[in-house]
Amino acid sequence: QLELVICIIRGDGSSKDVYREIKSVFEQRVTTQCLVGSKTPIINGQNRGTQGHFANLLSKINMKKVGTNQQLYPEKSVNQIIRKIIGKDSTCMVVGADIAHPISAGARRRHVPSLAGLVGSLDDELTIFAHSVRAQDPGQEYIDTMGPMFTEIMKVRSAKVKQWPSRLIYLRDGVSESQMEVVKS
Repeated sequence: QLELVICIIRGDGSSKDVYREIKSVFEQRVTTQCLVGSKTPIINGQNRGTQGHFANLLSKINMKKVGTNQQLYPEKSVNQIIRKIIGKDSTCMVVGADIAHPISAGARRRHVPSLAGLVGSLDDELTIFAHSVRAQDPGQEYIDTMGPMFTEIMKVRSAKVKQWPSRLIYLRDGVSESQMEVVKS
């Protein structure tokens, strides 16, 4: 089964139509990576920057194939650190939430919605995360769609890990003391 398609686009890449067409044809079926021929060393006859260019390209492909490009504490995995905290027989998921509010007075007058975001770890090394974003009433700090957002992330996690976490670490930004009880519920 085909897993990756690398497309080299002719010209200077200014035409977005070819890129959009490639993505629309392949993206739901197979991972794609597009290169602009005139900007790609070796293809354009310039050997300058070849190593950095291809390191960047391979990093993008690895990320799309759900690989690990970076890791905290390479000598001691995050998993080992969490194991010390929660025990050896537990699985752990880290979830983080925040809300971005419109900052201009004009945006608030036009009732531009706030955006609620949630991320959740998909692996024990905490290098792969799923995300969910929803619009909600402007200025509201309580995430009223937390249930559906969390369910969405858990579906992605269960498809990848095939195991529900026994422990959950929840991180929440931007909550004042007076809002704590509302957010905890």
